[in-house]
Amino acid sequence: MYLLELHQDMQICTVGLFDSENSVKNWLKSIDYITVDLEKFEDTTYEEYYMEYHSLPVYEEIEWMNSKFILSKYMFSPNEGKIIALWKQIPILSHINGLVNGQMKVSAYVLDNEDAKSYILAYEEMKDYISRYFEKDHIKVEFSGQGSEDGEYLLLDGHFICHLEGSLIDKWRMRRTDELFIEENIG
Repeated sequence: MYLLELHQDMQICTVGLFDSENSVKNWLKSIDYITVDLEKFEDTTYEEYYMEYHSLPVYEEIEWMNSKFILSKYMFSPNEGKIIALWKQIPILSHINGLVNGQMKVSAYVLDNEDAKSYILAYEEMKDYISRYFEKDHIKVEFSGQGSEDGEYLLLDGHFICHLEGSLIDKWRMRRTDELFIEENIG
């Protein structure tokens, strides 16, 4: 199933679920004032479907198959830019045996679901070791910034030391010794 949404700045309007990506595109193409931009990058062509606010009707029912979806300029703002159609595949959990395909956000990083468990466990192990390593010398350890744009970071006695995610976790996973990891990456 594919979930179709119309996005304008922070405003999101959910259109509905479609059986296929082709059905999403067919629904969008049934709207007279939809614009499709094609952009080629390397060997892949990307499509962007959007509407300009000034093109929207006061009220229209978009008829597709047996459904009618109301579209109106009053659903959006005249000053927030174009209205972009975005869709994503949504797994039907009752049809899945095992781990759901897809990605998840871990603080500031997006990971494939297959990699999430090992990443998160290594992340926690690293943070636990850093805490124990510095607290034994009575150094105040703080982890801050979780969920921020730049991700979580380490403060020692109130001073910024480093960000904790991404390449630092890779270095933790490939460390020769725990102490050497601290010396080479945190100091």
